[in-house]
Amino acid sequence: MERYQALMDLGVPKSPYQLETSFDRRALQLPDGRRKAQLFAALIPAGCRTVLDAGGGTGWATIGIREKCNVVTLDSCAESLSHAPGATILANVEALPCADRSFDLVMSSQVLEHLPSDALDRACSEMMRVAKNYLMVSVPYREALEVRFVRCGFCQHVFHPYYHCRSFTEGDLAELFPLWLMAEWHVFGALCRGSGVTALRRLPRVGSTRNLTLATKNTICPECGKQGGDNLVDQSTTRESILHRILSFSKRRLRRCFAFHEIEPYPTFLPQALGPYWIAALFIREGASQVDGDLADLSEGRLSSGDR
Repeated sequence: MERYQALMDLGVPKSPYQLETSFDRRALQLPDGRRKAQLFAALIPAGCRTVLDAGGGTGWATIGIREKCNVVTLDSCAESLSHAPGATILANVEALPCADRSFDLVMSSQVLEHLPSDALDRACSEMMRVAKNYLMVSVPYREALEVRFVRCGFCQHVFHPYYHCRSFTEGDLAELFPLWLMAEWHVFGALCRGSGVTALRRLPRVGSTRNLTLATKNTICPECGKQGGDNLVDQSTTRESILHRILSFSKRRLRRCFAFHEIEPYPTFLPQALGPYWIAALFIREGASQVDGDLADLSEGRLSSGDR
C-alpha cells in the first residue's frame, strides 16, 4: 500500500480499494460474501460485546453481528470507511491505536493475505495485543497464487489481481497466533482446483509474461498505478496476440491433464483436488477465564458438521 500512496501523491487518483468494482463494495451481492458474513455471526462467542474489525473496509463482514455487539471498523482507506456504519477508525492494521485488551474480539477478514512478511508479523502482534479473549480471521484457503497472475497492459508488470502476497493452509493460520488456541475453523466458498495447480507453480512458465491475461478494469497496477480494462492498448501485434492465446490455452489444458499426476505439496483433509476457496477460524487466548466454557459450547456443534 506504500507504493499506492506514493503513486497517489504523484497524481494517480485511486487505490484498488476505492474502485466501485472492488470486492469490498459488492461483497454482500455475492454468495461467498453473504456466506462469510453469516459464518462470522455464527462464530461470535457468547458474552462477546465489543468487536474491532481490523481492515474492515466498508464494514460489510460485520453486518450480521452489529445487533448483538458494539463494532468498531478500522481501515487505512478513508473512502471505504465513509461507507461503513457505526464507529470507525482511520488507521493501519500494523499499528492499532487501541489499548491492550480493549476489545473482546478482534477480527480480520481478507487482510492478512495482502501483507508482506514484516507487515504480517506486526499486524498479528497488534491483533493479539488488542484482543481480550478472541480472534477471528478469514483468508483464502490454499490459493495457487501464480495461476491467477495478470499483466498490466501499459507497463507489462505482472501481479496478482487481488494483490495477494501469500497462500494459507489451516496449519499456516494456526501458527500466526502463538499462545492462542484455534477453537474451530471452517472452509467454504466456491470449489477451486488446489493441489495439482499449486504443484505446477514450480514449473517454468511457458513463453514470456505476455502469455498472461491482461489486467481488467477491476484492477490498478501496483507498478504504474494505471487502471486496467478492455479499452487499454496492448503493445503486442495481432499475430503475437493470437500466439499468446494459443499458448495460454495449451498451458491450461496441460495443467488439467497433469494435475492428477502431481504430488500434493502438503497434506489436505479433503479427498479430492478441488477445495473451497475460503477458510475462517476462531481463536481463544490461552488462559482466558472463559476458555473452558467456550470450548464446551463449541464442542456442542453450534455450526453443522457440513460447514467443516
